[in-house]
Amino acid sequence: MALVSAAVAQPQLKPIRASVSFEGFSVGFPDSVKAGGKPFWFEGSAILYDGKSVLMAHDKPMPNGQASVGSWATTEALYNQQPPTYFTHSLFKRGIKYEELAQTPDRKWVFLTTAFDRVKEGSNAWNTYNMLLCWPAGKPAQVRLLGGAPNVSDSLNTSVGLRDKISSAIALSDLDYYGLVRYFKIEGLTATADRLFFGVREEGNSFQDFKPVVRVLSVPYQVVGSGTDQHVELAGDFSLLGTVNVAEQTPEKLTGKLALSSLEYDPVRKLFWIITTHEDGENVGAYLWTATEAELAIGTMTVVRTPTDEPLWLSHKAEDLTFLTPNTLLLIHDDDRLPTKVANKVRQPNQSAFTIVEVR
Repeated sequence: MALVSAAVAQPQLKPIRASVSFEGFSVGFPDSVKAGGKPFWFEGSAILYDGKSVLMAHDKPMPNGQASVGSWATTEALYNQQPPTYFTHSLFKRGIKYEELAQTPDRKWVFLTTAFDRVKEGSNAWNTYNMLLCWPAGKPAQVRLLGGAPNVSDSLNTSVGLRDKISSAIALSDLDYYGLVRYFKIEGLTATADRLFFGVREEGNSFQDFKPVVRVLSVPYQVVGSGTDQHVELAGDFSLLGTVNVAEQTPEKLTGKLALSSLEYDPVRKLFWIITTHEDGENVGAYLWTATEAELAIGTMTVVRTPTDEPLWLSHKAEDLTFLTPNTLLLIHDDDRLPTKVANKVRQPNQSAFTIVEVR
């Protein structure tokens, strides 16, 4: 049964209207970074503005042993194509395939998740694809692992133990799963004052046999301890909030097979922003949506529209969004290795496109 908090906003009366105000390229690292003698691609998958700096992550391990998580000191550094500074803690280096950054509404705590999309039977070789991290805002050196096993050394611990809990929550959506989903991919993560929300993009039997979905789970958390030992802990079980059938949400037929790629809570409007994307070879694109918690619980969301009442469509595979102001959104795109264009410029391997969207 979906849990809906008492602070849920009333259903939306009309769609939010927005338009693209700017697009550009961010630089993830110098163009001299190579992998196997070939250019290494910056595939930006997560972004977060914490009020001062812009945190980012990408979903491929760095070839030089660095973590694939870091930050630009300012928004101007991102706009001016300066490389970010990468975090150095071993937990950041351990995780593989980071997908989403999130922060609490008071901006005191930051979260980061991987995709949780694989394990290897009889081996811990792929456990690092299953990591959920948290740290005090502005203090990445104090990062901690959430959901770790109690009897595993710190240097080997991961959040792989959360996979079965996530799987069981997803399985509540479909009796055909018989209580366990073998394969799923997490691409959304966001936080309210006392719960984390996870967005599921894919689920099925394997990475070769899955269906695209828009599904949202949640789990309670709490801040415990004091002083330098203050930290976040998960405080209960994962539960299924809701599932949205995208094809039923608009009178128009939208482009492609759409699935969730980002989930972001808006504490000003008390609703969630959702990105759905489609990818078919070189044809990629994205739509923005909004929904209250109550609407997600009954499987509905509202597409963001342009001032001329058309669904706002972006020509990139948008991976994450963050608020620069209550009415200004920054989206980062993971166009894989496509040479996508912004205006008359072609993306280089060490770049990811970004978009500024203004709410009208």
